[in-house]
Amino acid sequence: MTNRQKKIFISIYIAVVIALLILTGSIFSRFDHEPQDGSERVSREEWEDTEESETEAKLSAEETLRALAEILYTYDTRERMFYEGAERYMTDKAYEQLVPLQDTEEEDLPVRQMVSRLKEITCYFRPAAEGKTEAMAEVWYQLSGTGEYSVRQILKFALVEDEDGWKVSECTVLDTMEQ
Repeated sequence: MTNRQKKIFISIYIAVVIALLILTGSIFSRFDHEPQDGSERVSREEWEDTEESETEAKLSAEETLRALAEILYTYDTRERMFYEGAERYMTDKAYEQLVPLQDTEEEDLPVRQMVSRLKEITCYFRPAAEGKTEAMAEVWYQLSGTGEYSVRQILKFALVEDEDGWKVSECTVLDTMEQ
């Protein structure tokens, strides 16, 4: 066998092995998971949904900040206000500080349309104490409403860890620059 024939043979052999692995994986992935403790049988979809919801609930500090930034900086006020949905990533106290005071008489006034889009976030972390961390974030976002602006904000965060994962307990805007 020549060197070229050996290379072709090895390439075909590797391709066949990969194809068999993929086929075997897809066959076994179709089986339901059989519990060993005698409890009810769980389908693969239910098992994956449970696994995803547990993973979703336990976010890292960085994942929490990125998810919060996505809520705060990507919105259209015709659909939702910037703070709606942020409570999932914040302590109750921090969320109350974020939400503007609502006057029941002002609820009937039309909302000025503002559209914001998160462009980039860079996070820096420093452990503070057991179950606590501090973070700085540089956020770039596009804001339009009365004009089109590119905005850079520097924010300081305090985060605490609880049974649901990390939550923002403080959020302070240190600097804002419009372009």
